[in-house]
Amino acid sequence: AVFCGNPVQMETDNVAGATYRWLRDGQPVGTNSPILAADQPGEYLVEVTTPCGTQISAAPVQITGETLQPPVALNGERCG
Repeated sequence: AVFCGNPVQMETDNVAGATYRWLRDGQPVGTNSPILAADQPGEYLVEVTTPCGTQISAAPVQITGETLQPPVALNGERCG
């Protein structure tokens, strides 16, 4: 179900040179970007791999409708 044509924007830290993998209910969605327009309900999370290979993740966020979403906080160590 699309949220009346108004996706919920999810955003996390922009880590220079990192790759981003967004998941909805465990399935990849979106692109390699720190921003995702969530247009389906579900549990979202982002996995970030820094240029030195460190993986950082965020706690899952449940999206149920048109809600304002605060930035997604990354947990983990970042390289220099």
